[in-house]
Amino acid sequence: MGDTIQDWDITWKRLSEMGDTIQDWDITWERLSEMGDTIQDWDITWERLSEMGDTIQDWDITWERLSEMGDTIQDWDITWERLSEMGDMIQDWDITWERLSEMGDMIQDWDITWERLSEMGDIIQDWDITWERLSEMGDTIQDWDITWERLSEMGDMIQDWDITWERLSEWRYNTGLGYYMGETE
Repeated sequence: MGDTIQDWDITWKRLSEMGDTIQDWDITWERLSEMGDTIQDWDITWERLSEMGDTIQDWDITWERLSEMGDTIQDWDITWERLSEMGDMIQDWDITWERLSEMGDMIQDWDITWERLSEMGDIIQDWDITWERLSEMGDTIQDWDITWERLSEMGDMIQDWDITWERLSEWRYNTGLGYYMGETE
């Protein structure tokens, strides 16, 4: 037939004609890679990848492999919902903050709410997110509508974040934390 599938000039349409779904061919990621230099050569959309198996998990596609599909994960127009389809929880991808940053200029681009961040792990602590990283999520921490209760969820006490009174004072609104923390005017 040829050293590689390329020799057949087989398009995705032709492959589809060979069987009901690509699954019928038991094509692994390695075989798909043999079809062209990169998966990009196949103009495979997320929908087409989904046709290959019940879920993207069936392909055992790591973050590195997803990166091979395009310059950045942005090229796939992958929403948070689609990422969730890749595994039971985002944890399954071992995605670090750095990798999340690669998905867009800033984490803001993902419209990730506090609730969504919480889905990434049992508690936000699992992400080793420093105050500086939280600041990168928006102009100020206010943008996250983080209450004292939510901050408390990040650790046993707010001290765990190395948050100084000056940093708390950066909030636009007076939350009354001064009295709570023993500060006096």
